[in-house]
Amino acid sequence: MGEIQKRYQAVPYGWREIDIAALLASMIRAQKIQLIYGGAPLLPSDRKTVDCLRKRSEVDKTIVRRRQEPNDELKRKARKLASELFGVMDLSTESDSLCGQIRAL
Repeated sequence: MGEIQKRYQAVPYGWREIDIAALLASMIRAQKIQLIYGGAPLLPSDRKTVDCLRKRSEVDKTIVRRRQEPNDELKRKARKLASELFGVMDLSTESDSLCGQIRAL
């Protein structure tokens, strides 16, 4: 995260720190990137996420990683297995909410 801040605040970009953080926050919300802090992924709803995007002491400790989206076949198999095991039919097709539902079951 620190490298991203340094790169885009310098010439020729000249972006402000808050603009870079806002852009990364929108990419997190769109599930295109993921923040790693202390070796553990941060959820978008975690309060520490904002600190990792803005606090100077946390920015250099934060890693930005592009998300790997599972393919449709794998999601379909997971939905089928969960519906057979737990008898639930209304499972999400979105990977993060599907994982959350399966964990809760």
